[in-house]
Amino acid sequence: MKVFSIKIIASPVIFFMSLPLISLTRLLAQPAPTISLTEAVQMGMQNSRQLQITQAKAAAADAKNKETYDLAYPMVNLSASYSRLSEVPAYLIQYPGETEAHELFPVYLNSYQSRLSASELVFAGLRLKYGKSSADYLNLAAAMDVDKDKDEVAFNIVAAYFNIYKLMQGVTIINQNLDLVKQRIKELQDGEREGIVLQNDVVRAQLQQSNFELSAIDADNALKTAVYNFNLLIGITPPETQTQIDTGSLFTNPSLKTLDEYQLIAATTRSDLQSLKTRNLAAMNNLVVEQKDYWPTVFVGGNVYYGNPNTRYIPPVDQFKLTWDIGANLNWNLTTLFTNKHQVAENKAIVLQGTTAYDQLSDAIKSDVYSSYLGYSESTEKLRTLEKAQAQATENYNLMNSRYNNSVALFSDLIDAQSYLLLAQINYALGKADVQVAYYKLLKATGTIQ
Repeated sequence: MKVFSIKIIASPVIFFMSLPLISLTRLLAQPAPTISLTEAVQMGMQNSRQLQITQAKAAAADAKNKETYDLAYPMVNLSASYSRLSEVPAYLIQYPGETEAHELFPVYLNSYQSRLSASELVFAGLRLKYGKSSADYLNLAAAMDVDKDKDEVAFNIVAAYFNIYKLMQGVTIINQNLDLVKQRIKELQDGEREGIVLQNDVVRAQLQQSNFELSAIDADNALKTAVYNFNLLIGITPPETQTQIDTGSLFTNPSLKTLDEYQLIAATTRSDLQSLKTRNLAAMNNLVVEQKDYWPTVFVGGNVYYGNPNTRYIPPVDQFKLTWDIGANLNWNLTTLFTNKHQVAENKAIVLQGTTAYDQLSDAIKSDVYSSYLGYSESTEKLRTLEKAQAQATENYNLMNSRYNNSVALFSDLIDAQSYLLLAQINYALGKADVQVAYYKLLKATGTIQ
């Protein structure tokens, strides 16, 4: 009986000893705001570092997409220059019968040149079209990544919220039992003075009090740590704020769909699966772009020259003159007819890799939904058992307390009964929270937690 008693008493101690222990020496007296679960999720969405990083990536993908569209604009360049030339002798020619030579090409020491050119791609084998389509898919996938991270952030906040609830319940139950033990020690000490209680019973009760006090210290530290981390998660400053959770509407009793219905929902709403599917479409478009690289490109364009002297005029004159030209340019890299097959093969492999990864992720999601569905069903079944165990432990404690008061039971039996009750109360409180967390995990697995 003694060994069994120690085991039961140590169970809550071991539980809370396993939680992080941080000494909060700077815990200040802060206002204690009460935050509902919905408000916590909203605040977490606004202040999540993870979401901010993902949103920045989405913004970069959007800018990259617009860069692709910018390729459709004609290229327009304007250049201007001034040069001071060194002096050279003028080119002179003397005609037969003439006594003086004539200057055919005068020398001008100042040169002012400007050029405005424009060109437009008119044919590239539809590479630009498929490139735009690929960029659109990648932009859409980046937006889906944001939704995926929102699911993660929302579930992390839910888990942290219910973790605080568990610790609060643990602290409350331990303190209630501690008060009961203190009251019993007082009664035992009175009985000891009257000679009707053994000193050993008083010592055993005091040892039980010490165990409860240790558990209370561990549980209180774990609760403060959980609240601190929760404040960091949702952006409450300073993180030492003693945030309170709203337990009024914390528990729901949702109606459960069938497993097949949840699998179907997940297949159509999971953002990570849709994102990968969209990226695969982008990869397929990139493959088409590489296949179109066999074709030549054709540009049309023109130039406007405005200079002094304008070299188009012969002989040159010391005046600003305007000239222009227009034309078409065909560029065909014939080497690609032999070398581009390797880029095409590479992109085919990327497409195959993407489709395989999609199937792999699809299987993982099915497994995730299945395990989450079973987890929720199991947690609800466990809760019914825990509720029954709590009622049994309560009845057992009341009976043992009555027997002890009537001197037909040992004090050690009463301590064991209280330990059973404490463990049952804590397990039931944890079980209630675990059911809710399991349900939110099922929603996350199906992509519907938001």
